[in-house]
Amino acid sequence: MRKDILYSWLTIALVGMVAALSGALHRLSMPQVLCKEYSFEKVAYLAEGQENSLTFSIRYAYPVAVNASDEVLAKLQPAVCRTVLGEAFLDMRPQQAIEAYAAMKHNEYIQNNLPLLQEWAIDHEDEPLGETLFNEELIISAAPITDHLPLITNHLLWSYAMDVYEYTGGAHGNRYLLIQNYDLQTGDAVSEQDLFIDDYYEPLKALLLEALIVQTDEAETKKDLRRLGYSVADVVPNENFYVTPAGITYVYNPYEIAPYAMGCIQISLPWDSVRHLLRN
Repeated sequence: MRKDILYSWLTIALVGMVAALSGALHRLSMPQVLCKEYSFEKVAYLAEGQENSLTFSIRYAYPVAVNASDEVLAKLQPAVCRTVLGEAFLDMRPQQAIEAYAAMKHNEYIQNNLPLLQEWAIDHEDEPLGETLFNEELIISAAPITDHLPLITNHLLWSYAMDVYEYTGGAHGNRYLLIQNYDLQTGDAVSEQDLFIDDYYEPLKALLLEALIVQTDEAETKKDLRRLGYSVADVVPNENFYVTPAGITYVYNPYEIAPYAMGCIQISLPWDSVRHLLRN
């Protein structure tokens, strides 16, 4: 092989190795959140000696380290706890907090349903007690959607989602996804108003509606969306979004823009399509 060709290949290989190493070092230098998962499951009965119960399950990813700053971690920990469990559990350790949360839900279940059960027993004293008449379920999975996001916007965004399924009687349960976004440079929550320019609302609304039409089979117009069951007027920026390297995704829970049967609807926008709306 000619030396000049060999040198060219060696140069290309060396440049590739340097680029790969530089990328790896850059990723390591970016703020990243390390989480530890805590979980708890329990079947809590409505009253002693009967089958009506609350089935409780939680999986909870709790931030335990941020490589950028202890100050950021000190903000993220209570913020995540507040989102998932509520203000009352901020001073507890994570495992203690989710068990206390489960106990609180058990007490609420008893308070809400035991009087109803007693009334039912009086009104139906000649009928066998409905063993599962007051069954309920609460299933929570809370975790980050992405480990970290490159600095696409003026914030280094980290999306944390709480996926909840609740059944409190009736024909079906309800599942919803709630998302909070944080800036890993500061630990502060990031809203739409922080992310987008002042006059973002109407242009973003138009982009969301256009994207919904594109991603929906059998739809080419707003009229088609209405025919399929969508409430077009409700397809608006709703603060419930998460981010990935590919773009920003808005989440609409059941009944928000469509009937329950259509489930949770997600509308994704590539960064290029919204870049003109982002704050510098």
